[in-house]
Amino acid sequence: MLAETITITNDNVLTLYKVISTLPKDKGNVRFKYGILRNLKNIKPIVDSLNEVKKPNEAITKYQNDVIGLASKYCETNDKGLVLYTDETFEYVLTDGSKGHPKPTSKANKVKLEKELLKLREDNKIPFKEEKATIDAFNELLKEDVELDVYKISIDDVESIGELSYTQLSSLDFLIKDNDD
Repeated sequence: MLAETITITNDNVLTLYKVISTLPKDKGNVRFKYGILRNLKNIKPIVDSLNEVKKPNEAITKYQNDVIGLASKYCETNDKGLVLYTDETFEYVLTDGSKGHPKPTSKANKVKLEKELLKLREDNKIPFKEEKATIDAFNELLKEDVELDVYKISIDDVESIGELSYTQLSSLDFLIKDNDD
């Protein structure tokens, strides 16, 4: 295993972290597992920093939670109590991970929901413009390069994990050392 410093975009760091997180923990030889753990140790602080700066404004989070509460009151829910959403254009992207328009249980409830949502918007001075600027700045941050110390893993050790998808393999490319190197 070789240590090497590479230049990689923040977006690729996030992708690499997601892919590493999907790898089975019980497969691969010791050298593969060790290499993955060493790389995670270097990647995780960058991922944590990116996740911290992308958190929404507290007022936005409160507003989203209030929208979820109203949707729970007037809309269809699944067996876990989560609001069901339609496939329409994504108007909401909420803290519970839901996207789309809530599905009211009746036309009367749709009217009530729309009225309460309008009042909620008027009552709260939500900094949507500032939030959009923050999102735009974060998206620019994702394009920026960062220096990352990686521990190259031999292709033979990568093969010890078994079959990998094309996406997994292409994302791990930064970490793989050919036998010729």
